[in-house]
Amino acid sequence: MQTSLKVKIGIFSLSMLSMATLLMSPVLGLIVEAFPNSGISQIQMILSVANLTGIVAAFVVGRIALSIPKRTIALIGSAMTCIFGLIPYFFHSQLLVLIICSGLIGVSVGFITNVIPGLIADYFSVEERQGAMGKQVSFVSIGTMLLMFISGNLGANIWYHSYLSYIFAGIVFVIAWVCLPKSNIEEKQEQKGNHSVTEVINKRVVIVALMGFCFMVVNNAFNNNISLLIIENNLGGSDVSGLVTMLAQLGGLATGLCVGRISKVIKSHMVAFAFVIEGVSLVILAIAGNLPLAIIGSFLSGAGQALFFSQAPFLITILVHPVLIPMGMAVLSTANSIGGFLSPAIINFLNHTLLGSTASGAMLVGCVISIIVAAVAILSNFQKKSMSHLEQEKV
Repeated sequence: MQTSLKVKIGIFSLSMLSMATLLMSPVLGLIVEAFPNSGISQIQMILSVANLTGIVAAFVVGRIALSIPKRTIALIGSAMTCIFGLIPYFFHSQLLVLIICSGLIGVSVGFITNVIPGLIADYFSVEERQGAMGKQVSFVSIGTMLLMFISGNLGANIWYHSYLSYIFAGIVFVIAWVCLPKSNIEEKQEQKGNHSVTEVINKRVVIVALMGFCFMVVNNAFNNNISLLIIENNLGGSDVSGLVTMLAQLGGLATGLCVGRISKVIKSHMVAFAFVIEGVSLVILAIAGNLPLAIIGSFLSGAGQALFFSQAPFLITILVHPVLIPMGMAVLSTANSIGGFLSPAIINFLNHTLLGSTASGAMLVGCVISIIVAAVAILSNFQKKSMSHLEQEKV
């Protein structure tokens, strides 16, 4: 089948809200000034609490997707993101209100991100699916950069004006309402069948989740140390760090658009290739003595991230029954969150034990872990064996 442009617009517009939980990061310093009697850790909860509630949302979505259409869940998520995002614009005198609304936004965004792979599986043929996953990652990057830019500009003078950025979620709700079909016969047929969530906990899904854990460990070695690396190598200050980090987003955007073509060359080793690219980026950063090398390394890190986050959900869509895809995504999302949370502890422990405590050492540790996982994935031929499910789906 050929997916219509209308459906693509609906799904990819929803993807632009995937990082809506981070919209307050550009004005976090101004929020600190607005609440001088609150500790930094309390204010940082505006960003961090969404990670916890997002995990809860993942499993809630996995359960309700057995009886409610994915389109409906996505629409609820975008509507909730708009509503809970705008509440602090009107009620912003209490920090607790901001934190609670952030947690609720984490739930609403979780509704969206955990059904998008299922929507792609519903509306894209298996031949289109890898390319669609790549484009979806690109639209995540586009949405993140656009919303961060809007948020930063709106909140430049009055910090709580940044919350007006969530009007965008309302626009996405309208787009998705219009563009996504109101009924899906195949989905209704799937939901009539008897499927247990225990079907999701199979060996291959667990392996994909473990890969997600490992990838977040190494990817956060980049996120947590890039600013330190820039300073450590005397390459600049926060402005340079911001530029280098932005180029990682551009690397993800460019790579996401090319995933379909890349998969035709790399074929059944795309997950391993993602780890290889991430490993190469980290070793370049580890030896980066000048800004051009740091820029190349950052760009490749974004490319590796785009490759992995297009391939891991793709594998989930072919390893579980379509109606159970949101639950499979819940398993992957949880592993990703745990990996991201434990990354500093794992990387810093290995770095301190083996190399020292430099940012370059942290990058090298991440590189080694990436290459080890890539080697295991290639030697085990994991993705090729997993994609045998895809061949069965074609029949």
